[in-house]
Amino acid sequence: MSPKPAVSSWLGLLAAALALVPSAHAQTLTANASPTAPPLPNSGAVTSASRPRPVAQNPVSPWDFSLNETVQRDSSTAWSDILTPSLSLRPDRHAAIVAALPWYPTVAAYTSTTSGGTTTTTLGQHRNVLGDANLTATAGGSQGDLNFNAGAALGFPTGDQSLGLSAGQTTWHLDTHLEYSAGPFTPDIEAGIGNSSAFASRTFRKSYTAVGRMANFQAGTSIDLPAKLSLDLEAYEAMPIQTQSLFGTISRRNSHAAVHGHSKKTAVQGATGSGEDNGFNLGLEYPLTPKLTLAAEYDDSIIQADNIVAFSIRWSLHGAKSPETTAPASPIAHPGQ
Repeated sequence: MSPKPAVSSWLGLLAAALALVPSAHAQTLTANASPTAPPLPNSGAVTSASRPRPVAQNPVSPWDFSLNETVQRDSSTAWSDILTPSLSLRPDRHAAIVAALPWYPTVAAYTSTTSGGTTTTTLGQHRNVLGDANLTATAGGSQGDLNFNAGAALGFPTGDQSLGLSAGQTTWHLDTHLEYSAGPFTPDIEAGIGNSSAFASRTFRKSYTAVGRMANFQAGTSIDLPAKLSLDLEAYEAMPIQTQSLFGTISRRNSHAAVHGHSKKTAVQGATGSGEDNGFNLGLEYPLTPKLTLAAEYDDSIIQADNIVAFSIRWSLHGAKSPETTAPASPIAHPGQ
């Protein structure tokens, strides 16, 4: 009998065994696989399993430099130009320290002169004068849609007191801010105490500085509008709780002036009185680029019968960050100060 058929049979059995090896290996992998493993995505589909994970990065720039220019018209005086450089340090995404020094290329202010026992006040444009430098520190956090922060500020007498741009002494302020996001609306409330009107009325450069203990309150809301616009509506009250020293030009309604729709404006340097202020303000912001923001603001002071219209442009070196990666906005410092 020829041996060839036996050899052929053995070769056939060996080939069949080799063919079964990958099949058994595949069955073992299938048996050991997790039953909840996600299936491979279909062609063109993107699933959570196939989407790449974001690379972890430092979420906060440790420092930033910004420059804000505000041109405003005060009905008590006239047009002024305010240029404010500021430097901010952010130890983490929940805290910030900001230093700023306002410079006035031009500012409208009343000045008083006394001759022969007669005092006269003259409105004029003054150039290249400084305001008070300020240093603020804020810290805060969030719980869901609720955001809160608190801050402290110091003002230093680097400005021109005769023009109402300086308190003439070191000043301080403490403030708290609470807001809640509900769709496009973010209502807020704010309360603080200090000894300078420059911090209590921070949104606009008032034509005076009042020095003395005072409390401030604010309530309103910001509204997200189409085309990246943001509208802010606020009601405010700055309430003195002691007699104050006043520097600059302050307006007050009296009974006769109120009847005729006018106000009484007085230029004061170191006089004593009340720097009470209350009213409404609104602001409209538009981020032109991540580093450049345009703003228009309006303030109507009820008790002082005064209104201010302001236009601002703000540039920052590192640009805006998302709310999750930045310190809360300071409830005290404002680029226009």
